[in-house]
Amino acid sequence: MNKLNSQNLYDIANGSTLLASGGGGSIKTAYSFIRQINQQKSAVDLRLPAELEAESWGGVVAAMGSPKSFEEIGLRGSETLALKALEKSTSQKMSFTIPVETGSNIFVAMLSALKQEPPIFVVDGDGAGRSVPTLSCLTFSENVAACPFALLNAAKGEDPVQGAIVINLEDETNFVKQARIVEATTRPILQTEGSFDGIASIAGWAMTAETAQTALIKGTISISQYIGQCLRQHHAIDKDELNQELVADLAETLSKPYFLFSNRKKCTFVGIKEINKGDGFDYGLLQFTQGEGSELNEILIINQNENLIAWNTQVAHPIAMAPDLICCLGNIGDDLKEKILTDFEGQEREIAEQSLSGLHGLSVEDLTPGQEVYLFSLPANDRLKQDTNKIFQQLRAQFGYFGPYVSINELSEKLSAK
Repeated sequence: MNKLNSQNLYDIANGSTLLASGGGGSIKTAYSFIRQINQQKSAVDLRLPAELEAESWGGVVAAMGSPKSFEEIGLRGSETLALKALEKSTSQKMSFTIPVETGSNIFVAMLSALKQEPPIFVVDGDGAGRSVPTLSCLTFSENVAACPFALLNAAKGEDPVQGAIVINLEDETNFVKQARIVEATTRPILQTEGSFDGIASIAGWAMTAETAQTALIKGTISISQYIGQCLRQHHAIDKDELNQELVADLAETLSKPYFLFSNRKKCTFVGIKEINKGDGFDYGLLQFTQGEGSELNEILIINQNENLIAWNTQVAHPIAMAPDLICCLGNIGDDLKEKILTDFEGQEREIAEQSLSGLHGLSVEDLTPGQEVYLFSLPANDRLKQDTNKIFQQLRAQFGYFGPYVSINELSEKLSAK
């Protein structure tokens, strides 16, 4: 049993934002959810699948849509109704919730669990170990039916509907295809103005704890918590190079970080060219530089809600690609920090402010032009690379890279040999 206190939650936000690979929503969104969680009567009870009764049932609860809509609108209680809709559709009493991915969506599963009567458990694990752009990227989409799949709105200016759109595909011979159909069906629904406005709560992938044992990447929340705790102890980008002790912590807990500029030095975020294609995603091209004049080095990152491919403009091939993580680490800007802390008071504000003052994982929404950051890649969980290789290959192809997946380990060795 692991009851999470307030500091635990902020550490999870810090670590999971780093591991979300530039996606998963703004830090402001994560902290807003933590405020709501701390207002509940009970603490989050985090359990590994093996710690639950094998035949007990649970489901994935998450937010789906544009991170900008996520931040602007929130979920307004629809996350609780989504789980109820899943219970009704499956005729199963849910005993736990599962986060869909690593990032702010962790707290959607937590909030939904705490609002049940009585509160239920939250599973320490998810379907990716990072944030992902599509439902078919998730490990449990390989061997667990997404349907019944409940979708509830949280449109701005409107109360969540009393009812849910439920997709129920009965063909269980191809679960990945089922996840793709759900994705293709829900994305246009999310774009309906005045009804969904780009964001919704979802619930699906009902499974037993026994199934969760094999379907999930386990321990992702605990790992996020530990990484967040390590980051909190490092208070500023006051050195040109990232602290070697922190690098060692990352290497010991996850894997060796591969710095995209081939050194541990900070770089500068120049800006982002945003492209919104109207399909429920935010697209962008992020630019980072290091050095100046004839020594200027430039890296471009293609982002589809999450960072997917990194290119060095002086190299003929990608230098990092999904499913490996492409991470930004830095300090929270003063303006953003104040926006986040506006509604915090007393001891809660002190804890939140302390967490925001350390080095922090940065999502695309939290970067500002001119900001100094550390930019590196971390290898994805082996399970994610094995189960979803074809899916990520299709995602990379839509941005013009038609080659095979090459791990960050191999790419780093290739660059070092030049």
